[in-house]
Amino acid sequence: MKYRAHRYPTRFPVTVDIGGTGVRAVITSISSSGACLNMQPAPKTGQMLTLRHTNTRHVAKVKWATEDKAGIAFSPPLSKPALDRIRFGVNQIGGHTRPRKIGFAG
Repeated sequence: MKYRAHRYPTRFPVTVDIGGTGVRAVITSISSSGACLNMQPAPKTGQMLTLRHTNTRHVAKVKWATEDKAGIAFSPPLSKPALDRIRFGVNQIGGHTRPRKIGFAG
């Protein structure tokens, strides 16, 4: 049986470069080996793309695609810190890219 890295559900906006064009996408699940993207139009199966997140870039190949979703495989796989930055919305400097609520609900 082939090993499959654990997938983490998430909802994080990124930019995907396909053939020199930047397209907005949302990562809906991610692992060290790949991710599922919601985007329109979805890229074609077999296309290479670059996922941009804060100041980093990750090369990936499209393994499957529907009208508005694509499954990608990272090459090379993401390191644990890179995976966590995307999963938790943390930028390169160590701060959060999403606002965090502080305090008590009233």
